[in-house]
Amino acid sequence: MPFSRELSSLPLTLSQQKCLSEKGFLMVNDINNCDSVELNIVELTKAPATKTAFQLFEEEKKMREIYSFLENLDDLLKGVLRPGLVTEFVGLPGSGRTQLSLHLSISAQIIEYSLSAETIYICTNMDFSVSRLREIIHNYRNKCIHFKDFNEDDIMKNVNFINIMSIKELLECLEYLNEFMKNKSNVSLVIIDSITYPLRFCEKSEKTSYISSIVTQLRYLGELYNFAVLLTNDMTTIVGPNGSEVVPSLRDTFYHIINNRILLSQKNNNFQAEILKCSTKFPTKCSFKFLDDLT
Repeated sequence: MPFSRELSSLPLTLSQQKCLSEKGFLMVNDINNCDSVELNIVELTKAPATKTAFQLFEEEKKMREIYSFLENLDDLLKGVLRPGLVTEFVGLPGSGRTQLSLHLSISAQIIEYSLSAETIYICTNMDFSVSRLREIIHNYRNKCIHFKDFNEDDIMKNVNFINIMSIKELLECLEYLNEFMKNKSNVSLVIIDSITYPLRFCEKSEKTSYISSIVTQLRYLGELYNFAVLLTNDMTTIVGPNGSEVVPSLRDTFYHIINNRILLSQKNNNFQAEILKCSTKFPTKCSFKFLDDLT
């Protein structure tokens, strides 16, 4: 039994990791003979199940796709928003991050032409607008054939909203998600808008740990409960030897741990999405319009 492993390498919840760390437990061997810690070490340290590439391919074919029902954009998003994958929308203010997140909180409810899924919208920056959500639902019902037979109130009921004000509340929310999902088998998408805001108030030395824990747990829950994860991120200006440069916030730590990064931009009410990183397809970009702009 690999007792020399670090506890951080085990599939523990954030609260379990924090509790053990505060008690001075760092290695599996530290808690092996400790009766006060109720953990099944044999279960936690067992080797992961082995699958063939063909089995993975068959599982991938059965994964449900999430569509925006926005022309051009779905070609770019196909194979991106999938269960267990963490996708980032990054861009400047006005680039459409929140607007697209609101659209997807509605469109992700459609599974095989039926309104059979729910979404979870975690807001950290107080940008969530119920009136704007209703406008988007109205546009979908008027301009998208997939929604014309569904009631506006039923669509609203399928968006589960959570308001977060701090990194502590975000960590507690992820613990809550694990329990919430046990009674919800039809959640297709979890959105956090934005991942940047609660991390702004953390010590620089803590950010890397928080980012790793948050994304790792979201990916684990996504695989376990079959939902995709969407995070929005801000842009920031850095000054280097060659002058100033606008880059995504959270820098390399975040880039290397997420699966997909999509850069959003807007000019003269023309929106563009560009894949900068993707685990399932090559970089590409497209122009698209929101339903408000369609005649």
